[in-house]
Amino acid sequence: MKRKSTAAFIALILAALPFAGMPVSAEALPPDWQPPEWVPTDFASALDFYGTYGATMVKDGMVCIVSMEPTYDNLTYDLEFGGTITNWVDWCDYPTSTYELEIPEAPEDKNSKEYQEYEEKLGKMGLNPRMLENDPDFKAPFRFTVRLFDTIPDTTMERTINGYKELPEGTVPVEKPKPATSVTYTFETDKDRKTVETDWRGWLPDSVTEHADFIKKNGQLSVQQGGQYIVYCADVVYDGGISVVVTQEPEDALDVWMQYDISEPEIMLSAGGTGHHVRVFKAAKQGSFDLLIAQKQSFNPNSVEYDSSSGVFAADENGTITEETPTAIIYNTELAVSLMKHLTGQEPLGSVTGRTLDLNKDGILNAADLSILKMHLLNPGYSDAGLVLRGPSGNVPYKGGNGTQMDFSVSFQDEKISENLDLYHAVVELYSKDKNYPIITMQAADDALTWDCTLRLNIYEECDWIFYAKMTIQGEGEGAPVTTLHSNNVKVHFSNESDEPEVKALKLTTEWNEVGFGSKPQFKAELTDPQFIEQLRRVEVVLCDADTGNEICKMTQSTDETAVVWDGTPWKCTADLNIQEDKTVRFQAVITGMTNTVPERPFRAVSDVVSVHFCETPAP
Repeated sequence: MKRKSTAAFIALILAALPFAGMPVSAEALPPDWQPPEWVPTDFASALDFYGTYGATMVKDGMVCIVSMEPTYDNLTYDLEFGGTITNWVDWCDYPTSTYELEIPEAPEDKNSKEYQEYEEKLGKMGLNPRMLENDPDFKAPFRFTVRLFDTIPDTTMERTINGYKELPEGTVPVEKPKPATSVTYTFETDKDRKTVETDWRGWLPDSVTEHADFIKKNGQLSVQQGGQYIVYCADVVYDGGISVVVTQEPEDALDVWMQYDISEPEIMLSAGGTGHHVRVFKAAKQGSFDLLIAQKQSFNPNSVEYDSSSGVFAADENGTITEETPTAIIYNTELAVSLMKHLTGQEPLGSVTGRTLDLNKDGILNAADLSILKMHLLNPGYSDAGLVLRGPSGNVPYKGGNGTQMDFSVSFQDEKISENLDLYHAVVELYSKDKNYPIITMQAADDALTWDCTLRLNIYEECDWIFYAKMTIQGEGEGAPVTTLHSNNVKVHFSNESDEPEVKALKLTTEWNEVGFGSKPQFKAELTDPQFIEQLRRVEVVLCDADTGNEICKMTQSTDETAVVWDGTPWKCTADLNIQEDKTVRFQAVITGMTNTVPERPFRAVSDVVSVHFCETPAP
């Protein structure tokens, strides 16, 4: 998600204010004033900003709104002010800048260094030099307008950008015309000038980067805003007639509150491609319901589902939605009776229930599924895949940073398949339901049909993990088919039953506990867990604001691909904030990198919080 929450530090420009804490007037700006480096200052930087953060960003006590305005609609734009700082317009409005694409002149020598730099500059904006040669009068279909505002403590800010059609020359309107387009952004600032965006862009993605981050954090289907909404986020390949198909049981359980697609701002438009889709639902009635969202050809009843997400939810009388914990299939006679009634046309089944009973996963409910169900009833513990996973049951206490140790066993029980497949070419992997990569990979040895492994996990909260095994087998002979089998699920509940203290991987310290205005406190960070010291590489350490997570400065960075990155020397940095008011700032160090494992895993850890108090007369 975008950086839309910040404990605003006082910028250098505010040091000359006539009133403490009051933003500077646009008219009072010094002649050499420059916006912060993160604010776009040309078309290329605005294009990058829009693709990364979307339309808005809050940082350094300022609100930046970047509007992408079409150049072909002949609209003129103005700004309406609202919120509690309506009367402070002259104090919080910086000059507005509009940037249009300016295509640099191409050097004549295509083999020169200058022409290479010309190509790189165009490439950053998605432009092709060859296409420009064929269309010398090419103009970008949009421009960017950058608006920058200061925030004021204990206020709300509302900014509405309206687009009006140009009236015929000489026309005098009787009253102000209705805008052809209008978009409103809202923000709240507390007494410490911590500002958050309160419109939907403050929590939903509106850029390609944010869309990817949202899925990484929440998955494709999630409950958001305290149960007010269900959000579906996914990449949809629209080429080939693929669309998003929503099935809910009952059919009137949800209403669509909002849906839109995000795309990279393309200067040269291309047909088809991938859309970054967002669809938001609100509860329409009280009760439990199933939701299935699939990507397929909606006009083709036999279309294959390219991607799908599903869940079981419940809405209370206030419309608050909660996700119900999925339960494993209970193989009983009632389930068999329901399936038989459906197959004989006596009782319909909903699509979500039908997917559950499709036991051989061929997309069709038939006697084959009934046969598998019969085997489950007659043989408890039966695995129709031929692959059985056994592991710990009940509560498993976690053990802080040292990891929780668990033993798993995978056995292959289908003799018919094993007779026809080469187990020397078999790979067995252990997965977790919420991970898209194997936790442990085991290579088959000899003709053994059982694999054992010991798994260590660092679990820091009470939670449930669902494990399963996957076996990939290469058939004998050149060009033989590859068979993939999935085991049953094993559910493990992690509970906080350990008295061992949590082991921190990163320690942040400073001797600057109380300092005067304008001081630059110094910090150092160091690794404390030997397990991580041996594994980490490509490490980056940054100093952050502990309340917002915003980066203050980098402490160090390593790009060494092979060697251990830390030699025991603490990383150090200086926080240059220029604080000019009585306040306490909370700092935290964050380390990210990769673990030197196979396959390699991303690593991230944070330190304890260190506070520094800024005051006019610090203690000796």
